[in-house]
Amino acid sequence: MLGWALISCAQTGSSGSVVDERDFSSVFYYIDKAPRIASDNPPMLILLHGVGSNEKDLFGLADQLPGEFRIVSARAPITLQEGSYAWFRFDMVDGVRIAHEDEAEKTRLDLIRFIEQMSAQYKTPSDKIYLLGFSQGAIMSYSVSLTTPTAVKGILALSGGVLPSLKDKIKPSDELKKLQMFIAHGTDDLVLPLSRSIEARDFVESFGIVQSYHEYMGMEHRINREELIDINNWLKADIKN
Repeated sequence: MLGWALISCAQTGSSGSVVDERDFSSVFYYIDKAPRIASDNPPMLILLHGVGSNEKDLFGLADQLPGEFRIVSARAPITLQEGSYAWFRFDMVDGVRIAHEDEAEKTRLDLIRFIEQMSAQYKTPSDKIYLLGFSQGAIMSYSVSLTTPTAVKGILALSGGVLPSLKDKIKPSDELKKLQMFIAHGTDDLVLPLSRSIEARDFVESFGIVQSYHEYMGMEHRINREELIDINNWLKADIKN
């Protein structure tokens, strides 16, 4: 399991009630938590974990994310072993990760369907839905938002990058320019190097996409306290726009 190591996974809501766990007719199994701050039409934050992890990993951050959001944490579809899942598999070729493109494409389409289901289930319009992905979850966040920019308002791409095969599929549009992006990476990441986020930043900028870019000195393949503070500040500011 790729670590972010902040807190253990939360299993209860702020009132002590067990978090909601569902697998009914949704594309992916997921767990969710209602907003801690009540409002008529709350925004939604969908969490996409990294390879080798599961839906409980990033969900451990739920109580440390802005209370205005409904938090939904999805489980990736490919089982690697018990409790360990991936959005797509990859091969290592000369030290380079080569994605199984057919799996990545199927997951991209399924994630778009999942977002539509969550939007309908909780009556949340797409302009109030964000994706927060770590590592491979960040890669899928890019894939979904760049190909279907009307599906979400924005993404938070943590320690990830854009699949090379995806780049030829992206076409300039007014919808792309409306996307909001928070891009972040640790300078000492040995799993996915910082260069992946730098390349992603430059790529999205070429389409006129507004992005907030962050590097964290000495951080490895994880999420640290400083990054979490920046995530909160960015989300709180963006939902006001």
